Amino acid sequence: MPLARRCSPNWSGTFALVVCGCGAVVVNDATGVVTHPGVAITWGFGGAGAGVRTRRRERGALNPAVTLASRWRSRFRGGVMPYTVAQVLGAFRSGGGAETALPRRNTKLGATLPRGDCGSRSALELFLTWFLMLVCWA
Repeated sequence: MPLARRCSPNWSGTFALVVCGCGAVVVNDATGVVTHPGVAITWGFGGAGAGVRTRRRERGALNPAVTLASRWRSRFRGGVMPYTVAQVLGAFRSGGGAETALPRRNTKLGATLPRGDCGSRSALELFLTWFLMLVCWA
């Protein structure tokens, strides 16, 4: 099977996840119709659907960190760089598509704006990354 065909689920899965999740955030910001629980549900279903799309070959990994860590833990056979590149390209493409298709009202929407000191932010990031890996490998 050609490499491009093997990597296409990573590209399309990451694309779908980012378009669904970020699109829900932007639409909620513009209209208020989706609501916070609706955004969370959209991210959840988007991630589940995209994970199902990639579960066979990549075990549902749509995040380059998960892909690289899976390779490190020997859960992923073969080279991971083509899959990682496909995931990054899918995320960039979906972000660009969402930016052109959806209204621009809030220029900081989707930006990471941390609060608190560096230690608490790092601890939170470590915990959330650990939890992401736990869910992905479960």
